[in-house]
Amino acid sequence: MAATIRKSGLDIFQTFNEVGLAVKRSTGGSQQPWVSSSPIDGNFYFVAPGPAAETPAVAGTDNAAQAWAATRDTTSLAVMDTFIQQYGDSIYGRSPAHAAMN
Repeated sequence: MAATIRKSGLDIFQTFNEVGLAVKRSTGGSQQPWVSSSPIDGNFYFVAPGPAAETPAVAGTDNAAQAWAATRDTTSLAVMDTFIQQYGDSIYGRSPAHAAMN
C-alpha cells in the first residue's frame, strides 16, 4: 500500500482510492477506509506523470479509465462523488454503477 504513493501519474484522489481499496481487500472487508474530500484547484500528484507515449483519441480517456478502475468497486459515496466531479463527462461518468446510485 505504501508503494501506491510512489506510482507515477496517480492524482491524489486516485492514490487515496487505490490505498483504500487495497486496505479493504487485504482485510477481507473488515476495514473500510472513509474518504472525505474538498475540491482541489488543479491536479496534485505525489509523483508527476511521465511524458505520454501517445495522445489518447479522446482527451482524458486514459486518466478516466485509470480512475474508474480504481473506483468501480467502491461502496463509498464520497469516493464515487469525487470520481463523478472529475470524470462525469467521460465515457465512464454514466456507468451502470453511477446510474444505480441516482
